[in-house]
Amino acid sequence: LQPLASGQARAVHIVGTEGHAQGQPERLAALQAAGAKTRALKADNTQAKVDLGELMAHLGRSGVNELHVEAGHGLNASLFRGGWVDECLIYLAPQLLGQGAGMASLGPLNALSEGVALSFGTIDRVGPDLRAIARVGEHQNFLHLD
Repeated sequence: LQPLASGQARAVHIVGTEGHAQGQPERLAALQAAGAKTRALKADNTQAKVDLGELMAHLGRSGVNELHVEAGHGLNASLFRGGWVDECLIYLAPQLLGQGAGMASLGPLNALSEGVALSFGTIDRVGPDLRAIARVGEHQNFLHLD
């Protein structure tokens, strides 16, 4: 359980695929004994990963109305495509590290208008870094191609 500033506890939800959960019963029991809410969901049809639509429906039924996700470019893109992102918290460090993965694998896009429109809210300095909160604009055409 993660304590909140007000002293209340927030439940930790751990979700995996049905096959993954069945393969690790001792780990699942330990997580449950520590107070985590666990759930095994069906895998999607492509890569044996959790079906994000089912995950979002499960979280909604569980009373979760705010979800913070720290992910790589693949999951970020899937969340954008599904229309489940309404805000981005972006940190920018003043350092170039060379070739790397983007924030979300959305391409290939043929025009700027096919991208995700963001509007910046607050932009703050955190030490040498920048921290920006950006709201997602109207969902663009590519989000509903599936």
